[in-house]
Amino acid sequence: MVRRLYERGYARDDVLELFRFLDWVLTLPPALEARFQTAVIELERERQMPYITSIERMSIEKGRQEGERVLLRRLLTQRFGPLPDGVEQQLHAATVPDLERWADRVLDAQHLDEVFRTPAPTTPEAPVPPSGPRGA
Repeated sequence: MVRRLYERGYARDDVLELFRFLDWVLTLPPALEARFQTAVIELERERQMPYITSIERMSIEKGRQEGERVLLRRLLTQRFGPLPDGVEQQLHAATVPDLERWADRVLDAQHLDEVFRTPAPTTPEAPVPPSGPRGA
């Protein structure tokens, strides 16, 4: 459908407006929605229309952040049980890099606090003097 709209000369804004209407009246099953999004992205690449508005970029980033937050919450709950309020607050306030760093730690952590630990600052080591005869 999207390809045909573009082939018939509809502008990108008109296609987006149709998407907004369709989103309002129906919801695709998650697997089908993912396939649809992939197809639209591929179609836009083919048609060389990579521009998205700053509002769209912010929405994409917000959606990515929320998705990572939801997935991390599920993983933490599955591994460590119900989460304390403090952890919920940390998840809510987290940036995408925080969420990614914590998600990387979930599988190796034995305790919940290991996921959220702040690495200790490293101290530079003193240089090792060269070995060998002195004064030579």
